[in-house]
Amino acid sequence: DVVAVVTSADNGYDPYAAFNISQCDTYSNLWMYDLLITCGASQDSCQCTFAEELVYKGLLSCSDAPSCPNECSVCLKCMKNICGSTVVAVSAALEAGRRTLPAA
Repeated sequence: DVVAVVTSADNGYDPYAAFNISQCDTYSNLWMYDLLITCGASQDSCQCTFAEELVYKGLLSCSDAPSCPNECSVCLKCMKNICGSTVVAVSAALEAGRRTLPAA
């Protein structure tokens, strides 16, 4: 049960094992924290370090952007930050209510 893993207070908690892009509560606090400590007056300096680590570990890729939950704005924010214009197009499609990638 992901919720049990996420709310666990013991030292055995593993945010990598708990990560599930379709469940915002498995990563949103970490991603928001990254944004809070890295965003300056300009949004250009924002970094999503934990999301970048997930990419590096092979647990997340740019093709996962359509799996961001609609109510999880930090997901698309970090995916845009990491993947750039590819995810901007995916974001527009999601906002239009579609769950498919736009035609290239």
